[in-house]
Amino acid sequence: IGGAMVRGVSGGEAKRISIGLGLLNNPRVVFLDEPTSGLDSATSSDVMSTVKALAIEGRTVLSTIHQPSGKIFALFDAIVLLSRDVDTRSGNFVYFGEAGKTLKGYFEKMGYKYDGDEVDNIAEYVLNIISGGVKGPSGGNELIIHFTESETGESNHSIAEGIAQPHLEKTDGEGPVQKLKQQSYYANGFLSEFMTILYYKGKCSFTDPFFLASRIGLYIMAGLLIDSLYATPNGATPQGLIIVIAVLFITVFITGIITVIYIPGLISDKPVFIRESNDGCYRTISYTSANFLIEAVAVACSSICYTAILYWAIAGMNPHVGAFFFFMFTHFVYSLTACAITLSIAAPLPSMEVAIGAVALYALLNVAIMGFLAQVPVWWGWLCFISYMRWGFGAFMINQFKGTYVDLCGDVKDPYSLTEIMTLASSLNNLGSAKNLNMDEIICGMIAIPTMSSSEIFSETCPGLSTVVGDPPNVQLLNSSFSCDENILRLLQEPITDDSIYSQLGSAILSFFPQGYNYDATRKFIDYDKWWCIAFLCLIFFFFFVVYWFTSVLSIRAVKR
Repeated sequence: IGGAMVRGVSGGEAKRISIGLGLLNNPRVVFLDEPTSGLDSATSSDVMSTVKALAIEGRTVLSTIHQPSGKIFALFDAIVLLSRDVDTRSGNFVYFGEAGKTLKGYFEKMGYKYDGDEVDNIAEYVLNIISGGVKGPSGGNELIIHFTESETGESNHSIAEGIAQPHLEKTDGEGPVQKLKQQSYYANGFLSEFMTILYYKGKCSFTDPFFLASRIGLYIMAGLLIDSLYATPNGATPQGLIIVIAVLFITVFITGIITVIYIPGLISDKPVFIRESNDGCYRTISYTSANFLIEAVAVACSSICYTAILYWAIAGMNPHVGAFFFFMFTHFVYSLTACAITLSIAAPLPSMEVAIGAVALYALLNVAIMGFLAQVPVWWGWLCFISYMRWGFGAFMINQFKGTYVDLCGDVKDPYSLTEIMTLASSLNNLGSAKNLNMDEIICGMIAIPTMSSSEIFSETCPGLSTVVGDPPNVQLLNSSFSCDENILRLLQEPITDDSIYSQLGSAILSFFPQGYNYDATRKFIDYDKWWCIAFLCLIFFFFFVVYWFTSVLSIRAVKR
């Protein structure tokens, strides 16, 4: 059709398209309001010839017309002429009957001469009469009264009474004689409507470079941007672990916020959608289903591109192929849910600004309650169970850490020794003097302590202690003479291995999220299966898809016609 920035169809083509849209539900009566306005004479003739063809097919076509040419006027079978009543200032009939020579003869009998030198056609002749031209009255009700008392006027009145009388009469006090059977408001079935909208709207969308750039290109750019910030070959570090969790959070956050790109198209299409829905062109569910399926195809493409670009570039991501495809699937389901939520919120709202603000506010609320940033207040805890971001984040986290081996210090070349850690601990009251502290080296040095043998610990802390308690230490002596804790004694006897720590680290992380101790965080991610999180996402998706359908219906009813 075209728009402000794209050249589209001509004026005549636009008129014919408008008429075509009105024919989608195969109406028996067609009303047209000045279909030739703004068109030149040739284009007007083409449009009205199309309208005439519709009438010949058996439809009743009623059209208002403004200053028609003689050729166009000749296409009309019957005509209604109105003139303003002087007293009531309302439009009243001055003629209702056959067009052409019959109309001309009617006014000639009233004494209005047809002067071929003054007028070019019957339409111009009639307009001059009812508007006060020729020698007709510039005011008064002569034309109205004459038609009412004429044979044509009385005949029309009798016909109208004959049509209306059966529906006004009552029999035996039980109501109208007959009620007309109400046929379906729609000429086509759901599947036909759905496939038609899907084909034409889908073809238009996927051949539009702006649509492709906003739906797919934006995710490609987001993936490349995250790679440029966080991609590193050395992921086996505490900092690398933080980056992995941060990337999962960013994925959830950016996917939820980026859905505002659906709003401009939704708002711009709303006038057409409301008009065509009121005209009975298609059902609301047909439009919403087709529109959402088009977005779902774009979401699938964007999820594939985003995951392929991001996943393997971030060191520390779960290296299993199954984890990669589950990440992609989770992103797809989560994106669909976010899309359904955005469309359901924006559909009934009156403007783009209000819709974007409402969607952004709801997304930010979900960021706050997803369990990553902080403990959720008790009064907001109930919302966590229906938070799409919490379940999406949970699925990503469980896929990344549950049952996996997390190499935390494999790329840390020089972790702090026990001596350095004790030195740092002794200077905690003067950390301002400490320079170039390396978090990776400090954390890995602390994790290495329970893996050290007793001789290593003694040599770095109290070298002379081994002569007192022995090496290996005399556990009975440490227990009876020094009252050492049982856990300390166990570590001195059987140091923990790095593998045993790293194999349990993922479970420990899942036991920390969602943060907090209120009722919403009683069960941690370690207590869930990743497929349970997907199931909750699907339930939220289906709920909001139904809401999208109902809010689309609401947007139609909210318009004052």
